[in-house]
Amino acid sequence: MDLKTFNNSNTTEKYEAINRATVRALQDLGGKASRDEIIERIRNYDPIISQEIVDHKKKAKKTGNYYSEFRIKFGFNLSTHLRNRTIIEAEPKVYQLSDELLKLDPDSPNFEEDILKLERENQKSTLRDAEAEQEEEDMQDSVPEWRKELKERLFKLDPYKFETLCKKLLSNMNVDIDDKIGMSYTNDGGVDGFGYLETDELRTERIAIQAKRWAEDNLVSSPEIDKFRGAMDKYNAEYGVFITTSDFTRGAIKSSRSGTRMITLINGEKLMDLIVKYQVYVHPSIVIEDFYK
Repeated sequence: MDLKTFNNSNTTEKYEAINRATVRALQDLGGKASRDEIIERIRNYDPIISQEIVDHKKKAKKTGNYYSEFRIKFGFNLSTHLRNRTIIEAEPKVYQLSDELLKLDPDSPNFEEDILKLERENQKSTLRDAEAEQEEEDMQDSVPEWRKELKERLFKLDPYKFETLCKKLLSNMNVDIDDKIGMSYTNDGGVDGFGYLETDELRTERIAIQAKRWAEDNLVSSPEIDKFRGAMDKYNAEYGVFITTSDFTRGAIKSSRSGTRMITLINGEKLMDLIVKYQVYVHPSIVIEDFYK
C-alpha cells in the first residue's frame, strides 16, 4: 500500500491495515516489544504499510503543527488492544501479544473477524472504528519539553559543530577518537571522525564515523551508506557508525547490514536518547548546555 492508497482509504481500512501490521511486527519480534521497536519494524520491513506512510506528516488545521497520522492511528489501535486485553503491557512501555493473538495469522482474510471474537471474549464492547483525531494534541503534548528543545537546537548546529557533537558522543561511549583523521573540517576521505575501541584485552577495532545534520524529510539513502563504506576501506575500519538528525530509508538499512562489516545507524530519535544517556553537553536533570546555542 502506497501513501496515495492509504490517504484514499476510509478510517476502517486504515485501522485494519495498521492493525495487521502491528500484530505482524510483534510476531516477528517474538511477541513482545516496545512501541518504538514495533513502529521501526513496520517502517523498515512491513510488506503492506510502506515506509512513506510511516514517515508522512500532515499539518493540523487548528494548531498548524505537523503530526503523523500513522502514529496517531497506531496509538489508538494499540490502546484498543490494551483495553480489550488482546495485547498487554508486560512491563512499562513494553507490549506483549496475548497467547490467542500470537497464534492468529495477520495475513488471513478472516483476521479481523478472529480479532473481533477475541475482543468479545475479553470485553463486551470495543471502540475499534472510533475516530482518533481528538488524540492529536495529546500526542503532541506527550513529547517532553526538553526533547523538543534539544531537537530544535540540533537542527540549528552548523555541520562542523554537529560533527564535534557526534565525536564527543562516541568518546563518551569509550571510543578513543583519533586527533588527526576527520578532525579538520574538510573532505577527509569521506569520514567525519575516526577512533579505536578495545573490545577485549587483546583486540582493538578501528571505527569510522559519519555525521549528517540533515532535515527530517531528507532521509539517508543506500548510496550514502555505500559511499561511507568506501571511505571505511581507505582507513581499514572494521566498524562504521553513521549518525544523522533525520532517518534512514529501507534501502540504507539493508545496505548497512550487507557485506562483512556492519554499519551502525543512529537516527535523530536515537541520537537524542544517547545524548541524554551519555550526558553529551547535558546535565543529568536534562539541562541543555550552551554548546547547542
